[in-house]
Amino acid sequence: PPSEGVTGPQWIERLENQDKQLSDDAKAVLNSKDFKPTAPGFVHRIVALKATFWKRDSDRTTKVIQAEGVLRKWLELHPEAVCIIRECFSDKQLEKMGIFWIAGIHKPIGVCGRPHFLGAFRRDGGGWLSADWASPGGGWDDDGAFAWSLP
Repeated sequence: PPSEGVTGPQWIERLENQDKQLSDDAKAVLNSKDFKPTAPGFVHRIVALKATFWKRDSDRTTKVIQAEGVLRKWLELHPEAVCIIRECFSDKQLEKMGIFWIAGIHKPIGVCGRPHFLGAFRRDGGGWLSADWASPGGGWDDDGAFAWSLP
C-alpha cells in the first residue's frame, strides 16, 4: 500500500493498536529526528533477499549485505517501509516464506550512538518491530531476509 505520511510517533501508536510489540530501540528509531515519513501516496517498491543467499555465516555481515544491494543496483530502503512491512505481513505469512525477520537496509539511524536498522520480526509473543545494530562487521543469522528499494 502507499504511504500515508505517518510520523514515527504515529507508527508507534498505530502498530501498538494492532497488538504489535515494539522494542525500545525501535521506538528510539521512530522517535528520532532522522526518521521522516515519505509523502502520502508514495509507493515503496521493495525487493528482499533471503539471508541464506550467503552460505557462510562469516559472509553474512552488514558490509557484505549492503555491497550486494549496491551490486544489484538496489537502493537503500526508506525506514518507513519496514513499518509498512510489519503492518502488512502477518507472522503466518512470514512463516510461510520461511523467515523469522525482514531487516530493512536503510540509512542507519543512531540509537545511543550506535547505528540501527528497523526490522519486522515474528516471535512466539506475536509480531514485533525491532531495531538491530547495523555495525559494518556485524553478523546476521540465516533465518531472515533483507529488504531494499527498487530503483
